[in-house]
Amino acid sequence: MMRIARLSARGKWALLAGVVGVVSCNREKATPQPEPAVSNAPAPIPSGSSSAGSQAQRAAWRMSPNERFEALRKQCDEGAVKGCEDTLVLVLEAEHAYGAQPFGRPNIERVPAIARRGCDLGSKLACAFIKRAEVDKLEVRYDERWNAMVKDLCDTGGDPLCLAYRFGSTIDSSAWSSKACERGLGTECLTIVNSSGDDSIATDADRKRFAQKACDTYIQTCHDVVRSLLREHPERKAWKEVRAIHERIATEQSKRCAEGHPTCGDAAYSMLELGRDLAETRRYAEAGLEDEDQLAAYVLGRLAEEGLGQPADPAKAAKLYEKCGFIMQDDEKFCHARLAALYEEGRGVPKDVNVALKHAQLGKHWGRPTPTVLRYFRLLREQSPPPSKDELVKKVKGNCFEKLDRRCPTLWKLVEEGKPIPEALPER
Repeated sequence: MMRIARLSARGKWALLAGVVGVVSCNREKATPQPEPAVSNAPAPIPSGSSSAGSQAQRAAWRMSPNERFEALRKQCDEGAVKGCEDTLVLVLEAEHAYGAQPFGRPNIERVPAIARRGCDLGSKLACAFIKRAEVDKLEVRYDERWNAMVKDLCDTGGDPLCLAYRFGSTIDSSAWSSKACERGLGTECLTIVNSSGDDSIATDADRKRFAQKACDTYIQTCHDVVRSLLREHPERKAWKEVRAIHERIATEQSKRCAEGHPTCGDAAYSMLELGRDLAETRRYAEAGLEDEDQLAAYVLGRLAEEGLGQPADPAKAAKLYEKCGFIMQDDEKFCHARLAALYEEGRGVPKDVNVALKHAQLGKHWGRPTPTVLRYFRLLREQSPPPSKDELVKKVKGNCFEKLDRRCPTLWKLVEEGKPIPEALPER
């Protein structure tokens, strides 16, 4: 599964889900009433007292997501179906971002009415958006019923709604994803890139082709495409195709950020990876932090920790990394991984083995001898009292699997023989 942590981080906005769920449940349980006189005009959307809610002052160069929301809502209220759809897409884009919560409560509370109005105006996306409440009420995920309902959301709601549930994980077969990709669903092209052992991506050329198709079809998949390509293969950073995708993210998502989309963190991250102007990178990252985008917090943490465009400030970096615990790279939660390193070394924070161990445990990925897994076992040895040798051997064999990474026996041997565990193991 590609982004369970990311899905958990957002939770698809508990408040929004609750509001939509209440609307749906009340509609189902209401006592039948005499039908009112029918009007062809959908009811207007309540204006409320303030669109901005408790949001802070925004950067002057940028339209805020709340301002964009309000402008689109007015178009929807005036009967423009595109205004309704664009408002809902804006909401879904915030779900795509890591933990972003750019809208004030009054606007969040308007979302069900916007979805209903859009559906009344004939929008398939809006009607599918309403149906998601039924999916979210299911107690079991990824079973046959859930798969069928999510497929329907993808078919009727398109990429914005599909990506909110899928994140590149196969529903029940790659065949459905392949067909959906071919008919223009970028989320399913991403699924193929992310699928290991799929016959559709037998070669690097195939992988590049589907990656490019996903990104070309739906810009919101581009960040995940890069993550999928680099997972277990950091050498692919040198691919010109990877750089081209980063260039597209930096260019298009920065423009969309200025227009009020919650994509600033996405843009800042690619700018950092490309080595773009640090002041510009910081500007977009700070805008993303206003939206509570965890990817933006990570970028600002990197700038502070590494002294990029500013004096190094590991204490400031640690505070920023505390805001981005669900960011994942190469299957590790890398803000937790960086916090583990800071606490182990006592840089910017008090040296504390137990706190470092906690972050290493949260950040590590089961299966491979990543730097954070190696740090985890170094820290386990430093506990007082330390685990027994047998306990450590059992743990290391439960955390590192030879089928996934041929370097695991090397780590097992280091633990069994009580030898020092390095920062990294050489590739084999």
